[in-house]
Amino acid sequence: MGDPIRVLCVDDDPATLEIAASFLDRNGLDVVTETSARDALDRLDEAIDCIVSDYEMPAIDGLELLETVRDDHPDLPFILFTGKGNEAIASEAISAGVTDYLRKETGTDQYTVLANRIENAVEKRRAERELARTESRYRRLVEQTLVGIYIIQDDRIRYANPKLAAIFGYDPDELVGRSPLTVVAESDRDRVADSLAARQTGEIDEVNYTFTGVTKSGTPVEIEAHGGSIDLDGDPAVMGVLREVNDRHRREYALRALHDATGDLMRAHTPEAVVDRAVAAAEDVLGFPVAVIRLHSPETDTLDPVAVTETAIDVLGERPKYDRDEALPWRALESGEPVIADGSLAGRATNDLPLESALYVSIDDHGTLSIGSPDDTFDDADVRLAQVLAANTAAALDRVANEAELERQNERLEEFASVVSHDLRNPLGLARGRLELAHEEHPSEHHDDIQWALSRMDSLIEDLLALARQGEVVDETTTVSLATIAEAAWMEIDDETASFVHDDLGEIEADPDRLQRLFGNLFRNAVEHGSTSPRSHDREDAVEHGSTSPRSRTHEDTVEHSSTSSRSEAGDAIEHGSMSRQASPDDGSSVTVRVERLPDGGFAVADDGPGIPDDESDRVFESGYSTGEGTGLGLAIVRTIAEAHGWQVLITKSDTGGARIEVHTRG
Repeated sequence: MGDPIRVLCVDDDPATLEIAASFLDRNGLDVVTETSARDALDRLDEAIDCIVSDYEMPAIDGLELLETVRDDHPDLPFILFTGKGNEAIASEAISAGVTDYLRKETGTDQYTVLANRIENAVEKRRAERELARTESRYRRLVEQTLVGIYIIQDDRIRYANPKLAAIFGYDPDELVGRSPLTVVAESDRDRVADSLAARQTGEIDEVNYTFTGVTKSGTPVEIEAHGGSIDLDGDPAVMGVLREVNDRHRREYALRALHDATGDLMRAHTPEAVVDRAVAAAEDVLGFPVAVIRLHSPETDTLDPVAVTETAIDVLGERPKYDRDEALPWRALESGEPVIADGSLAGRATNDLPLESALYVSIDDHGTLSIGSPDDTFDDADVRLAQVLAANTAAALDRVANEAELERQNERLEEFASVVSHDLRNPLGLARGRLELAHEEHPSEHHDDIQWALSRMDSLIEDLLALARQGEVVDETTTVSLATIAEAAWMEIDDETASFVHDDLGEIEADPDRLQRLFGNLFRNAVEHGSTSPRSHDREDAVEHGSTSPRSRTHEDTVEHSSTSSRSEAGDAIEHGSMSRQASPDDGSSVTVRVERLPDGGFAVADDGPGIPDDESDRVFESGYSTGEGTGLGLAIVRTIAEAHGWQVLITKSDTGGARIEVHTRG
């Protein structure tokens, strides 16, 4: 006997129930008891193998219990064990689907008989279930494969799987019962008929050949066939597989479907999701329902099964880990070349998939993809498609690893920014406050230099915070109006002599706050570097300057400080940056700044100033590069924000000879 048998005994007489349970327990059965049918129904969610019930019970009798059980558990063994029995009750019980019917006797031998009846009923049910599972998993294996499978007996097709029927343009039911010569071109019918007869009579055990088939619509198709003699229900039959010699349509479909599956792989955010989608593609796209992905574990130096199709589990059971040099998947991983195990290797301990044949493909250095086939035919197309799937899986795993590393980098950047904000800005604010008090008590010309140094430190801290936080990878974007964001950034520019124009800019996918910061820094670069007015020369050179506007300080969570001069100049920017002050190039403006849309979906910011010298254009985006007293981080922040979006920044000359900075959203 196999696994322990758990029996639910139901009887409204506790004494009778206790005796029955004791004797059944002696016979090796695991018994649970209930004194009412209603309580027994509450236990059916447990793992019960058989119910033994009395007939005459209050509220719900044994037959009513049987009918209720059969609604949800049609094959659960149910034995009516009653002291009040007659032919009418027995007939009604049989009609209701009782498994067995047994009269209570006065002796104890009846419990041995009852135990035997229980064991027989349970073992029969288990055998039937296992047979059904076996038939189901092999039917799935046969029906989902991309090769045609057939059984022929007495010159009639007894079975045709969906693939075989599809090759010839039929439904499977249309072919069953027909002569196999229905799908054979007239020129090859005699040869195919002789081959089938020889195999069915046993003259030839196995044969491989090609013939010209004909579809339902009359189109010829070249077929490669493999088959051999089998015994079916005690009589000889022929079973085999066939496929199109030039299965171009299948390959084209598979390549298109693999392309779609690749997009699904690339959208996965964990290694587990990647490999689960990959084995699903092996089944749904390549047509191999038996598929296993193993990933290499550096800690144990083993290949561990991390994704297995349901059919592979049904057919093969739990898949083991493999130590180095223990199995064929290692050979594929180490060589980087596909390994095919044919029928001669089936069943060996070193064969990962003990079917007729198996294919092993490396997923770069991540692990291996193993697929099994019910026949011994892996052609070049199968191998190439499996390699494409493996390569796409490797790329998706690399992407997930890169995302994880970027996330760790973002966490470190945020930690750095928090330390800078708290541990540097608080003492800086204290120093400014003390400086103001000292100046009130004892004015000194040295205080101006100290104030300048503190402002310089404040600018450096602000830009370092921006560089850290703006460099975080953009996780979420939204569709925004490029013109709206650019206009909002221009409102922060504190230069009433500059003018701003833009084209019809359309929309873009971006983080709006970071995009506005990018525009703000580009505009300051254009105004402060390109302007020749005295007012603009009073400020730091744009190449050296980062944003100090109140809006950008809010985005960077900066702490307050007591620099009144910085606050007043930045605060005036909003007021003086009104879009109504757009001037034409001939109205005496110091510089005109234009935003244009690029053909690739990106944008450019150009000015009509003196431009950037050629020998400096490669350096202006470097952190810390400065030609004056600025922080040298303004344009470095621009590049950081762009790269966080996956964009690329380039410097060229505008049509007027000024600077032109292009942001390309596609490489």
